Amino acid sequence: MPVSLDSVSFDTVYAVGVVAIGVVPLLPQLARLARTGDPTGLSLPALLAGLVNYTAWTYYLAGTDATGLLVGNVLAGLVWVVVTGLAVRGLAWTRACVVPGLWAVVLLAVVALAPALLGGLLGLGSLLVFVPQAVGVWRAPSLSGISPLSWWLLLAQGLVWFGESLPGLLVGGLVFGVVCVASSISVLCAVSVRTPALVARAEQVAVPEPVLAA
Repeated sequence: MPVSLDSVSFDTVYAVGVVAIGVVPLLPQLARLARTGDPTGLSLPALLAGLVNYTAWTYYLAGTDATGLLVGNVLAGLVWVVVTGLAVRGLAWTRACVVPGLWAVVLLAVVALAPALLGGLLGLGSLLVFVPQAVGVWRAPSLSGISPLSWWLLLAQGLVWFGESLPGLLVGGLVFGVVCVASSISVLCAVSVRTPALVARAEQVAVPEPVLAA
């Protein structure tokens, strides 16, 4: 029996939209990595911090009424695992890669000793995921591995998280929304400004003429 549009509630459609906005932003980046295998411009510390944060967010959201955010977070976390697995082989390990491990220890201590602080701390923890990428795009030698579409969608995701967290005053979600939006704007600006400059610079490199044998 066909389902009429009248039988589909606005709340259901909105919930599906919230879940989708949690997952869809990562799909263009996943597709780009799977197609090219080029992770240039991505931040390995940020990817590792994301693995920690997605796990912690799932624990945190499970105790709230934000079901849409929870389901979206779980699915997005699975996609993030695949993205990290594809990118990690082409990125250099640096001292900064230790930070996500230390962050995991801090979160475990908070869960055990002061669980009421977890939400706000997770919001601040989103800085570990977004700031290295937001800053790194201005210094990376190439941005060829970055999917601009993913960051446009992440901009929308940040706005949705902020809106969804506002009614219940979920501090972690509010901070995440602000950080996500600000970082997305930084990445998109870098892609817009730096990519043409990098192309122009490459075109200006003189190709050495072949040396003829005497």
